[in-house]
Amino acid sequence: MKQIIAFLLFIPLLINAQKKAEKEVVKMNVVTNKTNKTLEINWESRTNGTFSLFKRANLGDTWGSPIKTFNFSENQFIDSNIIIGDGQEYHIVHSGSSGEFGHGYVYAGIEKEADYNMNGILLLIDSSYAIPLQSEIDRLENDLFNEGWRVEKLYLNRSLLAFQVKSQIGTKIAQSGGKFEAIFIIGHVTVPYSGDFKRAGYPPPDGHVEGSGNHTGAWAADLYYADKNGAWTDKTVNNTSGAQSRNHNKPSDGKFDQTIPPTQPDYQVGRIDMYNLPAFNKSDTLLLKQYLDRNHLWRTGQITTVKRGLIDNNFNSLNLASTGWANLTSMVSADSVNIRDYRTSQMSDSYLWSFGCGAGSYSSCRNVINTAQFATDSLKNIYTIISGSYFGDWDSKNNLLRAATANSSLFTFWGGIPKWYVHTMALGKNIGYGTKVSQGNTSEYFNGNFNASQNKIHIALIGDPSLNLSYFKGPTQLAATTSNSEVNLTWKAAPNNTEGFNVYRLDTISHSFIQLNSSPLKTLAYKDKTNKYSGNIKYLVRAIEIETTPSGTYKNLGSGTSTSIDFEYKDPVSIAESVLENTLKIYPNPSNNVFTLSFNIDQANTIFLRIFDSSGKLHHAEKLDSKVGLNELRLKLNLNNGIYWLSLSNGSEQTTKKLVITSF
Repeated sequence: MKQIIAFLLFIPLLINAQKKAEKEVVKMNVVTNKTNKTLEINWESRTNGTFSLFKRANLGDTWGSPIKTFNFSENQFIDSNIIIGDGQEYHIVHSGSSGEFGHGYVYAGIEKEADYNMNGILLLIDSSYAIPLQSEIDRLENDLFNEGWRVEKLYLNRSLLAFQVKSQIGTKIAQSGGKFEAIFIIGHVTVPYSGDFKRAGYPPPDGHVEGSGNHTGAWAADLYYADKNGAWTDKTVNNTSGAQSRNHNKPSDGKFDQTIPPTQPDYQVGRIDMYNLPAFNKSDTLLLKQYLDRNHLWRTGQITTVKRGLIDNNFNSLNLASTGWANLTSMVSADSVNIRDYRTSQMSDSYLWSFGCGAGSYSSCRNVINTAQFATDSLKNIYTIISGSYFGDWDSKNNLLRAATANSSLFTFWGGIPKWYVHTMALGKNIGYGTKVSQGNTSEYFNGNFNASQNKIHIALIGDPSLNLSYFKGPTQLAATTSNSEVNLTWKAAPNNTEGFNVYRLDTISHSFIQLNSSPLKTLAYKDKTNKYSGNIKYLVRAIEIETTPSGTYKNLGSGTSTSIDFEYKDPVSIAESVLENTLKIYPNPSNNVFTLSFNIDQANTIFLRIFDSSGKLHHAEKLDSKVGLNELRLKLNLNNGIYWLSLSNGSEQTTKKLVITSF
């Protein structure tokens, strides 16, 4: 049987052992050359063996075969013909002559374009906070909108069962239309439990099997909410060996059987939950308010920190800290990631990232920190990772992970059990993306081989899934006026808004932003002449900043400023002027759900397609790429028989035609 590694508080540390975690990470960095369109991929050399370099053009693609193999002393590759604005991922594997190995990953690019449409995020809120934290939640909603998210809110009572919560999530998202990426759980919304962790089968991720801490049975599993359609059952598991009754799992008790998620996660899920943290001597409402205040100040550029990292590794013979080394060195320079004491260093100096691991209990990490210290000390970090026994089962009294977010951290996770991959934040991705990838990882990235903990139900983000690596002060005081069927926008800039601004108009049917300017604006005003729809029109202005990390450069949009205006368009497009109206054809019509759209357009643009029924309910929406001239697009839908209305819009004009669906 494979050895099960447990790290109890009383197990002596092998302080003289080789630092396994750092050896298993090949640190990488990227130097960009925009003029030559090249990426210089660098990695640390080794004393023997070979390196194999892999590349994939898009995140999620298969890795394929190595693009090149190098000897142990070589440490550089120049990749040419890079497309400015694109991202590509590299994976380096060191194979040592004595069986040692190491992995490195970097998501690299030259001025990688930012995603300005973040799609939908559902705020799943404990109804206990609906009144006392109304202003803070409304402010969060506004902050998210100003970063390109489409926000929906759902308040739920703590007394609901997990399956009832999930049902309401599904209903809310279906009713809201559009694509949803993330679920941000705020408060003690029902915590799902799932799994059958035990010695015979899947051991508890921290290794504490029966007779050795008895951390067996079901664990907290927010991943359940990330799964849209997977089959979660409550029929077979009967395990009461856990030392705490909340981990007991019996048939039909509301806790699920699955130890491995039945499908890949569909949503990015994170939770901030201050419930049952008595060590802080503050109410969960006050702790949550303080978190939301810090969250707002950080994402609007009002909190600054030194872009450096800290590693406090008390498991030199284990590889847990490899999660710290791999991720931190992709986001801040390797020279800025220091081996220091977790607690004392962050009391005196600020860090963007920190990592600490040591023998643990639910509320302590030996030689790192404990919950009582989180409650009294003022630490200076933004993001942290902590690893050790027990506290990865985060729905416990005075839990260490949640205590970190009650101090200064805006998110944390149990890194190393298994390995997490959030390095894509270095090129503009949010932490929720890395969470989803880490939860679903089986073989895409090296999983760490720790107690078979990869792709299990316990993997969870404690904190806000929408957060990014870096923020700055953006524009403010966006104002809109209208005259002559045009909207005039003005705003004020922050001192560092030197790269320019982008202006967006929200399409309320497709739930997405349309960028109105083709290149960054250097002025503090814009005239929208393209809108030809009457109604309440929403606008967003965001500044651009070119960020440089060890992974390359990317366009960071930061938080923006938004406004809305009631607008009446008094000179509608005539039939003679409307290219779409004159040229749009749908055939065959009637259709059996497979048909072709044919239309001409005089400027390449994104086309928004929506299909409504006679009551106005939206049944389908998508964005289509168009070209100048004749476009013919074949579509396959899944609509019931009936009469529908098909609408096409290119941002400046819109046309609608009847579509009949029949099975013939």
